[in-house]
Amino acid sequence: MIYFGGAAAALQRGYNCPTFEGLGQGATIRLQRIPFRHDWENVITPVVDDLHTRPEVDKQRIALMGISLGGLWAPRAAAYEHRLAACIANDGLFTFQSGEMAPEGVTMDFNEPGKLETFIPELMANNTGVRWTVDNGGSRFRRKHSWS
Repeated sequence: MIYFGGAAAALQRGYNCPTFEGLGQGATIRLQRIPFRHDWENVITPVVDDLHTRPEVDKQRIALMGISLGGLWAPRAAAYEHRLAACIANDGLFTFQSGEMAPEGVTMDFNEPGKLETFIPELMANNTGVRWTVDNGGSRFRRKHSWS
């Protein structure tokens, strides 16, 4: 998926662009049952170690791009992995309150106790996209969400 989301364009422009499925992603979660982990620097450091063994890689110009939840973890990894020259963080997320996700005109103050716990199940009941997002996200952490 990431190939068409940026890697192909990078390759066309002459960049080396290795991609990989980290823990909790793709085959690592589906086939190996290895969930996400919060300390993403421990995932990225071995990748950078490998890149440093490759003669075609400019070791001074290694960048890390994280998309979706990777948009949160990439900066964390960059904070600990000092051999990275750049970090691109794209959370790729949208608010559940916009577009078709919430009933028209509905806004919520999620800082009010209990509001989120009632709002998310209602969205899940009325929108298959929200239901899939919440269920899929929970499976990536090997946890069932609290709304079932």
